[in-house]
Amino acid sequence: MAASWSPNEERLVIASKNKALLIFDPEFDPKNETTIDDGPGAGDTETNPIESMTISWRGDAKFFTTNYSLQNGRKSLTRDINLAVFKSAAKPDAEGGVVKSVSETPVANIQKPLAYQPNGGIIASFEKVTIGENKHK
Repeated sequence: MAASWSPNEERLVIASKNKALLIFDPEFDPKNETTIDDGPGAGDTETNPIESMTISWRGDAKFFTTNYSLQNGRKSLTRDINLAVFKSAAKPDAEGGVVKSVSETPVANIQKPLAYQPNGGIIASFEKVTIGENKHK
């Protein structure tokens, strides 16, 4: 489904069709594994399928963000290299930097591209909105 090397090429993250998120070292030895989604029914591929995904790394290779499709939109989660999820608008990492999270619940019109600013200051994606649409109903 998706794969991405860390900027320092010390970790490879792979997202599989069976909703597994795996992280490997450069010799392809598995280091950790979890489910892609962390919400209700996260491991259920029948009722909550994930159809597409992108992965973007922070420049220091300590964190990455996944952006993936669910039935009611796209969801983004920020994880560290141990696959722990960071669930806050901004949370300090162990070295005093700030880790940001994009969307912890699915967003209907968020699009697939996702990018981390190399210094980790911004995670960017975009939302598809029809001109004239009142998105704050």
